[in-house]
Formats: sequence, structure tokens, C-alpha cells
Amino acid sequence: MSVDLKVEFQNFFEEIELLDTQQERIDSAIDPLSEYLGKCYDISSSKMYTQGSFSTNSTVKPTPSDDDGEYDVDLVVECVNTDDSPEDALSNLTAFLLDHGIYKEKIENKPKLPCIRLRYADEDTAKFHVDVLPAKKDGVGSRILIPRRGDGWKLSDPTAYTKWILGLGENYRRTIMMFKRWRDENKLEIKSIVLQTIVASSYFDDADDQVRLAQTLIQMNDKFSGLQDKPTITNPVLSEEVISDSWDDDDFTKFQQILGEHASIVVKILNESDYDKAALQWQEILGGDFKFETTNNKSLSILSELGDVRHAQVVNIIPRYPNIKVKINAHFLKKYWGKTYVERKGNVSVVKSTLEGDFNSMSILPSNGSIDYRAEVTGAESVPYRVMWQVVNTGEEATFNGERGLRGQLFFPQDINDPMYDHEVTQYEGVHWIECFVVVNDEMVARSGRFYIKIFPEPKILDQITVRREPLLLR
Repeated sequence: MSVDLKVEFQNFFEEIELLDTQQERIDSAIDPLSEYLGKCYDISSSKMYTQGSFSTNSTVKPTPSDDDGEYDVDLVVECVNTDDSPEDALSNLTAFLLDHGIYKEKIENKPKLPCIRLRYADEDTAKFHVDVLPAKKDGVGSRILIPRRGDGWKLSDPTAYTKWILGLGENYRRTIMMFKRWRDENKLEIKSIVLQTIVASSYFDDADDQVRLAQTLIQMNDKFSGLQDKPTITNPVLSEEVISDSWDDDDFTKFQQILGEHASIVVKILNESDYDKAALQWQEILGGDFKFETTNNKSLSILSELGDVRHAQVVNIIPRYPNIKVKINAHFLKKYWGKTYVERKGNVSVVKSTLEGDFNSMSILPSNGSIDYRAEVTGAESVPYRVMWQVVNTGEEATFNGERGLRGQLFFPQDINDPMYDHEVTQYEGVHWIECFVVVNDEMVARSGRFYIKIFPEPKILDQITVRREPLLLR
């Protein structure tokens, strides 16, 4: 039975949804632009409409770490004469925009785009750009032809696609917005139209956001985990249009890997009875805007200080042996050579020359100590297996030392005589994690989950007495 996280998911949804003021600011840009172009081309307002995320009310805010993030608004203008070439259509549109005192200052030179981009990135309320797309009717239903520079006209049907997305309902809208934030947080290169179509094909409808998101993610992974090549994704309302053509092979591979990694995590979440662990794992998947009130607030305070982890090698778990489990046990040792360490807890002082003890994930440790990590594997008695480790460091000190400091790659145990053991030192100030994996026949079949630590600078030595006023979280 999964932990109830209805409130946390609702709060997350509200965090990523456009604010009313942002929606109003974008509307205030689109309305006068449409009015002006209507006069230029002598067309009615019905010939101008938005497409994409803005038309389906599924736009999400940029991630908190994306300082340059902005919204993308697509405005279709059915204004092209029958005999016009794509180059003619784009040139005519450019001329009209250059003839306007405001819009000529906003045109951005993007010669490869099938549109004219107007940038509103200097806005305080909402940084965004508007892609104005000239189009002409195809003659069949709501289908249109859109320009491709040097490649003629391309068939499209944004009106039918918008109706199809809206017809999937409010629960789908919430789900796809969460998936878009998942994509952005994990820096996955996949267009919204492709992601929306993929999610719809694996969609698991449920009233609970957590169940719906988790089961959809699991079913998506079931479809993609075994593929050797990028799949062909077609527009669900226009079978002639292949919408995955521009999806790079390397980008698909990364998408496949992250999807597999997170699918294995959500399987655990749905069987997790501990609130902190379940919420923390969702935060790892969805990012810092998934907030929760932990029972001992150190989880949030530590993860809020986690640095950039893009250097971490992505690991795709193949759950071929569901009974195999692995966890990490950790022991810390720090010796104060010839000195006395005083740990103050309220009015009580404990004097010791060595700080030592077992500890759990999310602990805070002093620098210049040593840690013995040990993997504990169960359910693998009948198969030959090995354990691999991954250490991911973050923070200024680790970054200063480059790849050697940041690490992030998988490695086998350093001590060949003890295949379950890894030894580390608390060298760099900051928040870091270690994780171990079970390997069977060269396949990653199980993972421990991330084991976080925070390292603070070594306390100063005063008259051979070291005083640390905050308690250490060793247990």
C-alpha cells in the first residue's frame, strides 16, 4: 500500500502551473498581435489560433535552476495565398512585422525556423517568445500546410490535435504537465508533442496523481525498455505525419535510460510505507518543486543544497530478478589525534578522542574522516552476481577538482578480497551520494537507492579542544 501523497502532488501541480498573471501577460501579447495581423492580411480572428502546450493549457513553468527558461507560444496564422512558396509566406510575414514599431524590435533572427519569432524575454512577469507560423488550408477538414524553408510545404493539423489532447480529460492534463516537468528536471531532449503522444499511449487513468503518474511511467518503460532503435511515433490525428523524425538517437537513448531508472524507483515507491522515503524518492524524480514536510526536516535541508549532478552516469535497471534487493550499511570513523573532541548537546558535553558510529542516509558528517560502506544483498543466492558502486560528489570543492573530484562513474569494489565493501573519505564540503548496484550477467538488475551525506568543514582546534555546538547526526 503506497503512502498517501495527495496533498503533496496537488502542491506540486500548483508549483509548476502558470500563474494567472503570467497567463494574462501572454494573452496581452497575443491579442494585439492577432488584431494587427488580421488587419494586415484581411482575415478574421478564426484564422488565427495558438497551438501546442498553450492551446491545451498544459504549459509548465521553467525549472527553478533554469535562469534562462522561457515559455514558447505558437500562433498559427492562416494567411498564405494558394500559389505562395514557403519563402514568400515567411518574407511577407516578416515585412508586416518590420512595418510595426513594436514588433520590428522583437524579431529574432532564426533563419532555420518555419516561423518568425518575436521575443518577449525582457518581461518581468513572464519571459516568453511567440513563434508566428504562416499557413494555408489543405482543403481537407482542419488540415493546414506549414512552411519548411527549402523543403516545400508540410501537412499538419494542430486544431484536431488540440481537440484530441483536450478530449483526454483533466487527469491527463495534470499528468502530462508533471511529465513535462520530469523531462525538464532530467534535461531530456524530447518535443512536447512526442512526449504527449507517448504518455497518452501508456496512460493509466486513476483519481490519485501518484498512482496515475507512477503506473503511466511504468507502462511507458515496458514499451521502451527492450528497444534497440528509436521508435517511429506518428501524429495520432494525422497518420502521415511522423513526429519523432527530429528525435536524436542519443537523446532517445538517454530518455530510455532515465525512464528505466525511474520506473524501477516508482515500483518501490508504490510499495513504500515510510512517508519520508516515498516523498524523498518522488523529489529525486520530479525535482525540488515537489515539496513535503518530512518528520525530521534534515532531508529537505540537505537536498536543497545538492549541487549539479549532470556528471552522474545514468544507470538503467533491468528488473529481471525482482527478488534481488540491495541496501547500504555505513560506518563513520574520525580520529582527533592527541586532541579531545567535545560534542555539545544542549547543556550536556560528551568528551571523546574519536568520533565513530553507524549512520543512515541524510546524515551530516565532519570532513577528514573515513567511511566504510558495505552492500547487503538478498535474494541472489541462486545466481552469480557482482556489486558495483557509484559515488557522486557535488559542491564547489569537488567541482574545483574536476572529474577526479566530481566522479559519477560506476566502479567495482577497490578491495578484490571483499566484493561487498567500499571505503571513502569525507574530503569535500557539500552534499554527495553513493549508490550500489547488483550486476548479473552484465545486466544491472537491482539498486540500493541513493545514500546521501552532507560534509561540513572540520571544526577549528582551540587549545587542543575541539568544540562543535551543533549535534552530529550519527546513530
